[in-house]
Amino acid sequence: ALPGAELLREPQINQGLVRFLDVKPNATDEDHDRRTDEVIAQVCAGGEAFFSGTTWQGRRAMRISVSSWRTTEADVVRTINGVARVLAQYCE
Repeated sequence: ALPGAELLREPQINQGLVRFLDVKPNATDEDHDRRTDEVIAQVCAGGEAFFSGTTWQGRRAMRISVSSWRTTEADVVRTINGVARVLAQYCE
């Protein structure tokens, strides 16, 4: 539900795929791919979470995988907030 985020694949067991859209007018698929890779890199650099990138059906995506039984709802909220902070940088 984050602005600029597009769900590409609903979670299957514990893994889903999200893409981040470039907000400029007439953005191309290449622009969206570049934005997705930038967001992944910035989230990982921030240290809040580690996400990897992948290409799915020809589009770059962030792979979200939660598999630890120790992951809490607070962990999920903190991580979503970290991604939201990265996305907010593109709106400034």
